[in-house]
Amino acid sequence: MLTNSLLSLQYVYIISGEELTRLAKDFIKFLFTRRKIIRLTRAIARWGRAYRRMTKKDELQRDWLERAILNTPTWWHNPRQYKRYLGSRLASAYN
Repeated sequence: MLTNSLLSLQYVYIISGEELTRLAKDFIKFLFTRRKIIRLTRAIARWGRAYRRMTKKDELQRDWLERAILNTPTWWHNPRQYKRYLGSRLASAYN
């Protein structure tokens, strides 16, 4: 079991190494010919997306507390409803 996982890990490492070698070759070609190869373009795009994800700041609304307070339903938003509820509770307590 352990050997299978080690072999699969080694396989992933070799594939990653081969891919890095190809990217290095593509980059050297780009330096000399100024033509982007699709593999290099995709890798740069992936790195850019990863960089944006790592550096992205969460947007914080300045009025988040006010919004939470205003959107919380409370009994004083509708006093008639509270009065009716309280009246029915008191009436059932006396019956």
